[in-house]
Amino acid sequence: IYFFVSDVPWNGPATGNQRTLETIRNFPDPDNKIRVIEGHWTDQPTQRNEACAILAVDGFAHMFIIDADEVYESDHLRSMLNYALQRPEVHCWHALFVVFWKSHRYRIDPPEEHHPPILLELGTGGFVEYRNPRCPEHDLIPPELGMCFHMSYARSDAQILRKITSCSFAPLVRENWYQLTWKAWDGDRTITDLCPYNPGVFERAIEVDFAVLPTAIQRYVENPACFGVRASSLN
Repeated sequence: IYFFVSDVPWNGPATGNQRTLETIRNFPDPDNKIRVIEGHWTDQPTQRNEACAILAVDGFAHMFIIDADEVYESDHLRSMLNYALQRPEVHCWHALFVVFWKSHRYRIDPPEEHHPPILLELGTGGFVEYRNPRCPEHDLIPPELGMCFHMSYARSDAQILRKITSCSFAPLVRENWYQLTWKAWDGDRTITDLCPYNPGVFERAIEVDFAVLPTAIQRYVENPACFGVRASSLN
């Protein structure tokens, strides 16, 4: 399990990464699987491509692409990987992303049509912008086998301000989005067109049945202490 931790954000002023590194150090690792790679990466493609190169040198054939705000069901992962390995002609696999809004209680509806890559065969291509790799053959994992639960917008006001000023798409964020969309939605749930940088992809937010949440999110909501972290906006 590799963590690639930069000492600078992709945009905006540096605020330090010690909390991130401390959190990783506190993860249980009985089999000594965790490896932390620290670097100085000023943009997303550079960081991801260096990760590809390191994994290839270490003898891996595929890269599972996951960010810290993405959650999967364990049994889904096994099904997804088995399906992908049966199709060696495909070099990059994408998945349906279920994007949560404000907390675990709401999600974007309908799901966005952009399906980010999650599994890349090393040596067949590289990242050219943001999270997008260029390689010969792409395909989509059938949603019935598994999907990604994306918690990128399940954040507090302070966390979302940090996100929209430091992430890779920060220069594209719409003017006054924080006040006119993010904050205004708290008082008016009918507000639509919610995405901060790509108009039309987040049509609206709807309530989510707790029973359909991934197991890890249910456990976290019910008992944040079991993860060894402080409660956040997911509560």
